[in-house]
Amino acid sequence: MIFVPGIRLLSVCVLLAVPVCLFSQDPPKPTVPSIAAPAGSEPAQTPAPAPAPAPKVAPGSDMEDFSIGLFGWFNPSHFHLRNGHAATVGNNPANLDYGGKNSITPGVELSFPAGKYNALRFSFFQAKGHGGSITPGAIKVFGEDFAAGETIAANYKLQNFKASWEYLSWPYPPEKSSFRFKTLFGVQYIGVQSTLRAPIFDLINGTDTTITAKHYFVYPSLGAGVEKRITRAVRWELKGEGFWLPHRSQLWDVQTFFAVQGTHLEVLIGGRALHFRTSPQKAEYIYATMPGAFLELRWRFKY
Repeated sequence: MIFVPGIRLLSVCVLLAVPVCLFSQDPPKPTVPSIAAPAGSEPAQTPAPAPAPAPKVAPGSDMEDFSIGLFGWFNPSHFHLRNGHAATVGNNPANLDYGGKNSITPGVELSFPAGKYNALRFSFFQAKGHGGSITPGAIKVFGEDFAAGETIAANYKLQNFKASWEYLSWPYPPEKSSFRFKTLFGVQYIGVQSTLRAPIFDLINGTDTTITAKHYFVYPSLGAGVEKRITRAVRWELKGEGFWLPHRSQLWDVQTFFAVQGTHLEVLIGGRALHFRTSPQKAEYIYATMPGAFLELRWRFKY
């Protein structure tokens, strides 16, 4: 008799809890009948994603274009002639500085793709100069003797041929970077032809002292370059290369420019310098350092 009120209270709690539990459950989800594929048919396949497009060099670079360029180079410098180690003992020194004016140097440059992000470039130019010089003393040049104070007319011509492989060293791939570092491997030919004449001496004595000599060498050239893309159409470049052997010929060249690129035509404006020395092991050698401004028009064949 004592437990009856407790049993009634427990029964009321159970009766109230059952409806709450029933209504709190999620309703059952309707089942969708599956449609069977017809007999003999293949199951549907998810199409494969399209392959990512091959990366291309970012705008502003010409590392993967065919191109041909024509340039003019203004280099108001002069050549210097000196005695080499093979000069005969007792000869008058061959110290002569060529004077006169240099004409604007024309040149051509061809570029071809050479591996991904790399370029192979070929260039040629010919520089000419002429003018008069007065011998500082008695000199012996190319086997000919000239007296002190004698006027000498000089005509000289320099030819340069260069083949260079520009290899993109960093970064790789370059699409997301506006800066690039290149390594340069090449070979260069330098040929210098000199023609000297003493016109006043020839007029007085009725003789002809015209003499012509040629010096040349072929060297490998190693170097580096940097490229900075400023906008999609404008970039800046600096590159230089050369080679040197003790007591032999010397060679280096450097150039820097801004390039403004259109659809096909590209304009390059900047400066360049070339230094060379023929071998001093011969009786005479010639050297010069030739800095100056240049302008190039380059036509790019995109593919």
